[in-house]
Amino acid sequence: MTARRGPASPPSDQVLCVARRDDLRLEPAGGWDVLGMRGTCSATWHLQFTGLPEQVLPVPYATVLEQTMLPVCHTLWSSLWLGIAADALGRAGGFLRTRARQHPTERPAGARRLAEALTTLDVARGHVAGGVRSYEQSRAAGAEQRGLGFGLAMNGLKTRTSATALGLVQDALQVCGIAGYRNGTAWSVGRHLRDIASAPIMVNNDRIAEATATMALMARPRETLLP
Repeated sequence: MTARRGPASPPSDQVLCVARRDDLRLEPAGGWDVLGMRGTCSATWHLQFTGLPEQVLPVPYATVLEQTMLPVCHTLWSSLWLGIAADALGRAGGFLRTRARQHPTERPAGARRLAEALTTLDVARGHVAGGVRSYEQSRAAGAEQRGLGFGLAMNGLKTRTSATALGLVQDALQVCGIAGYRNGTAWSVGRHLRDIASAPIMVNNDRIAEATATMALMARPRETLLP
């Protein structure tokens, strides 16, 4: 968990603590009744914890966030979102193949949209793979070699992929039409759409964009991870 370093510390001065289960007391302070992504169960809790000084990591949380949490979360989330989009497009492809068998002399409406969506999916997958490579290279190079360009790339990966994945699921719904909108059909994408709608707002893309804009003002034009 994160906590302020001390009672007089500003809210931005955070540390990371490791707690044992027996040292915790949790009291629910709110439920988790949301449109989608119910599996995350990000409910609100009141937490009390007592531990030893060595359970507080010596590295500032800001360093952990920049070097580990942000790149890992953004690449992992992006992979998840594209997986949802890929499954929705798979259903759209199945729907079109069924229609093609029923009307063999006609090209099903939506075939071009699906083809363009699959191309967009491949490009987005390339962005995620590039983000993973950048993270691995940054770890090998060391934190002292990492500049603002890395943070810009990681933030851009999250905002771009979350918006792209949402658009791809909407494309799948457009291809499947009412068969995708209805629940209980082989082509239903309602759950996909419900869950992927959370991608741009957890964490909110607008907030990330504001932080990215500030970073962009400070970054050198050609600042990248590698020479």
